[in-house]
Amino acid sequence: MNAENKRPAARRSRSRPEARGSASTHDYTKRYWGHDYTITDVRKRGMEISMMGWGHGISDGDYMLIEGQSKEPGANPDTRYQVKTIRYLGDPPDMWSMEATFAPRMTPNDQAHPQPWAAVVERNQNNQ
Repeated sequence: MNAENKRPAARRSRSRPEARGSASTHDYTKRYWGHDYTITDVRKRGMEISMMGWGHGISDGDYMLIEGQSKEPGANPDTRYQVKTIRYLGDPPDMWSMEATFAPRMTPNDQAHPQPWAAVVERNQNNQ
């Protein structure tokens, strides 16, 4: 508690997610009170984003599933980003600010490719 204003101090993000084990995935495709986000900045054509939102338990290195824009039949409408840094703001205690990078889900075929990220890009281009 901060003695001056009687509010809890802001929590800091974890700097080493590997210390707590494997990364968690947080599904933000269904938005509701206390579990929501706003994208505040998009850089490098969507490869990097800044977000503000609400929710507990997110740490550096975790994954966020957010609502995607694809309406194509058979396409996955959700997008996955990996949390680079998250900072809990403290008032309210579940409000956060985050930097994240695009992290597409890979199929077993992608993982067998010598350059897995290139395989995802190739597959996406072939599906257009």
